[in-house]
Amino acid sequence: MKINLYKCLLNLLYPLKCLICKAKLEVENTWHICLHCRRKIKINLPPFCLKCGKPRTQGLSDTTCGECKENRYLFDRAWAVSIYEGVIKECLHLFKYRKKRRLLKLFSELTCNFMERFIDYQSIDLISAVPLSKSKMRQREFNQSGLLAREIGGKFKKTVLNGNLIKIKDTPSQVALSGAKRRLNLIGAFKVKEPRLFKDKNILLIDDVFTTGSTLNECSEVLKKAGAKKVYVLALARGS
Repeated sequence: MKINLYKCLLNLLYPLKCLICKAKLEVENTWHICLHCRRKIKINLPPFCLKCGKPRTQGLSDTTCGECKENRYLFDRAWAVSIYEGVIKECLHLFKYRKKRRLLKLFSELTCNFMERFIDYQSIDLISAVPLSKSKMRQREFNQSGLLAREIGGKFKKTVLNGNLIKIKDTPSQVALSGAKRRLNLIGAFKVKEPRLFKDKNILLIDDVFTTGSTLNECSEVLKKAGAKKVYVLALARGS
């Protein structure tokens, strides 16, 4: 009661505001965005491509999408919680580049709700995150995918093994590169320190955004070479 009263008094003096539209928030809001903005986040819904997780058109007989027929994805299956546009895109930019780490609660809730609805999480042995290079980690001070992986592991009581899959090559930004150049850019970029920790395990690999899948593909290949039984991918958002 004292804590709630304190929060209410603090909110009168320094009102909480939505990080997106600046609307006033209720004191119990833990998302740090308003309900109106929260409802604008487009959650992916089935039917999904059974390989890359991209939403498919209802009624089509194909279980995989055109992208999967053109790309050789090495992970066993992937999912993305939302569409990378609008509110979720703004939230991720605020989180990664302006250090608004309080948005982690929103990301965690979205991801865990999606997992409960659409993923057989009982079959997962451990969770890992796409790593950052040492220089990028120094610059950003945290790995957004690693933080999300820990939240998911806590919710589903799964072992989280960050730091065994590492990035050893400081690659240039992928944003402006084509799919082919992204793949070339990432060759030899990742390494597993202790393969025995991944051997014969079903691994859920966490990333913030799935765009071309090049990063996730390279990580999956390294994990498979280390002896991983299955590599599943879960991204917070799916880019075009």
